[in-house]
Amino acid sequence: MRYKENVIVGTFLMDSKKDASGGGSKEDAGSNKLPSVIGGASMSDLGIWSPADSTHQTVGGSQFMIQHQGMQLTPSHSMEWRNSSGHGMQQSPENAGFLSNGFLVCGIGRSRQDSQTLLPTRQKPDTTICDQFISLAMLKKLWGIFPLNLVHHQSKKDDDRIFMLNIVITEIFLQLSNWNHPSPPLLEKFLEFIERSLSTKIQSNKGFHEKHLLPLISNIPKLTMRISSHWRSRILQSFTEAFMNCNPESSMKLACLSAINEMLDPEKICLYMDGSDPTILDYQIIWIRELPPWLILLGDKNPTCSKAVLSLQLRLGQAAPPNSPFSQEFDNMQYILRDFYSSQTDERSVCYGPFIRLSEDVQEISICCLYYFSFVDSLLLQSLVSCCLCPDLEPCLLFRILEVLHSAYRSGHIRVADYISFLITLLSRFQVYPEETYPVVKHESRSNRGTYKSVTSVVCSCLSRIGEAHLVFQMLEKIIVDQICAKQPVDNMCALLRLLITFDSKPTRLSEESMVNLSHTLPEYLMDIVCNVREEDHEFSTAISVKRRQYYLLPPFFLFHRSNRLLSLVLNVMGSWISEICSLLESEHVTVFYGGQVDHRRKT
Repeated sequence: MRYKENVIVGTFLMDSKKDASGGGSKEDAGSNKLPSVIGGASMSDLGIWSPADSTHQTVGGSQFMIQHQGMQLTPSHSMEWRNSSGHGMQQSPENAGFLSNGFLVCGIGRSRQDSQTLLPTRQKPDTTICDQFISLAMLKKLWGIFPLNLVHHQSKKDDDRIFMLNIVITEIFLQLSNWNHPSPPLLEKFLEFIERSLSTKIQSNKGFHEKHLLPLISNIPKLTMRISSHWRSRILQSFTEAFMNCNPESSMKLACLSAINEMLDPEKICLYMDGSDPTILDYQIIWIRELPPWLILLGDKNPTCSKAVLSLQLRLGQAAPPNSPFSQEFDNMQYILRDFYSSQTDERSVCYGPFIRLSEDVQEISICCLYYFSFVDSLLLQSLVSCCLCPDLEPCLLFRILEVLHSAYRSGHIRVADYISFLITLLSRFQVYPEETYPVVKHESRSNRGTYKSVTSVVCSCLSRIGEAHLVFQMLEKIIVDQICAKQPVDNMCALLRLLITFDSKPTRLSEESMVNLSHTLPEYLMDIVCNVREEDHEFSTAISVKRRQYYLLPPFFLFHRSNRLLSLVLNVMGSWISEICSLLESEHVTVFYGGQVDHRRKT
């Protein structure tokens, strides 16, 4: 058997002048083994290579053997294939396998040393001649038989093998340095194959296809830049279908995300985010809108995917030009991302989102995203404040949220009313756990009272920087007084009083209405301090107990010092309590007094 032309097969130059019976030396035969992997798929998986100890056939001075469907095929065992035009053509299956493998071994543009190493010692041609020979001879055959299709369907496994081989050939085509100037018919053959491969309609074995499509996905950004707008639309449509329909936690989804990152990042490619190409813009918007639902769907099951999605969102927020379609789409993400932080099922029940359960590095990325919203919706702030109130949130992340939101406010991204509401809600609803009742976290029982004191200081500092003290006081007075009069726990009331005195002055800025309302609440607060601190005295030293009393008593004493009117009103209320007790005793009733409440019980 003779070949009529020279073909590089693996590392061998098959000479048409050599007869099949005139085999080479043992030394030569031992060096003709091809690598066992083609583009990530083993040759045995493709069905076109065999173990080294298998029976070999001699062809043109080189020994080789082909295994296909469990049987050994020599060049005489040819099968009928169909080319891209649908015409039958006689090609041995090993020919296609050798051609693709030979390209991956020899490559295009290798150095002289690399190319010579791949060839037997007595057959080391000039590197340039070798490369040209590969281009003209081997690639011509490779492109001519692409895509491979069996005329007679034999099994699903055969179809999968042919698909794998076509993927390898497509990889070769995309990796060529001069592939961007192929003939139009040749380019269309590959584009049609890529389009069909990405389409979910033909993927009967979806998992298998997704696994072997990964190399093609990574080439999509470069490919779409070098083809016509007609083909760009078709390829992007198929790519988008693949992205939308693959498993949220699959490697295919991550590969698509990486490609999308390139097609949205102006620093990587020329698909700049200016919306100049309507075709690209439409698909870019589809991809951006898919990110928040995907993040919610992932939950905390796959932190790697969640981190990748959030990283892309962060880069999008950082790079999107102001008032562009991308900036608008990024802003609209927050309406879905509310559930990523928390959601409120009713007035009292809160359902925490994946944010609370993810690792700190992922949480940090999501917090950074908040700054780049051109405006932060009040509903998102409500979701965030619920997260801040969660006892499972690490204090460092709580302070990080406060830091980023304050920066966003200073940049004009948050309305002053929404910002004040967020901070006041945080102070008034924060739940302080004493040492003996705080849930065990990481095997260490501790109180969050110290954290709350730090939060109070940060809130006072943030509000003091939003404007002049007297103007801020005018905005805060009624809000704070109303919260104080709502009978908050002692720690929360102390924090609100500290916030009030931060913006008050001497003489006081409190209105008459505020002083009257406070005069009915402060006596109860003072009694609670005495009772609550006394109950905890047995667990703390006297010095700590005194210091704690001072911390709670200092805010009302500041108010009394600044307003004699308020002090007089409070003393009058407390005096009325004493008068009521005395009158009840005189009427032979036993009075139980606690926290300003009088319980009447007749003597028995």
